[in-house]
Amino acid sequence: MVKLCSTGAYVLNGREIIEDTKCNETLIAQRGLSKECYTGTIAYRILTSHSHGNDRRQLHITFDALASHDITYVGVVQTARASGLKQFPLPYILLI
Repeated sequence: MVKLCSTGAYVLNGREIIEDTKCNETLIAQRGLSKECYTGTIAYRILTSHSHGNDRRQLHITFDALASHDITYVGVVQTARASGLKQFPLPYILLI
C-alpha cells in the first residue's frame, strides 16, 4: 500500500513509518530520533562532501559534470549557445 505524506517521515528498521507531524513529536523523541537524523543518510554525506561552505545546513554545491537525457540534450545545447557559451566549463554527459 502506498500512503502520501504531506510532511516528512521517518522509516525505522525498513518497516515502520512514522509521519513527522506535531502530534508525533513525543513518539519521535521516544524512539531516539531527532530533526537532525538526516545527517546520517547517504545523500547527505554525498552532498556535504561536495559542499564548499562551512555551514552544513546551507550547502554550497559545485558540480563535477553536467548530464542530460537524449530527449533533452538539444534544449541544453541550444540554451548554452543562446547564452553565448562556446564550450561547457566541465564535462557534459549524454545519457541514452
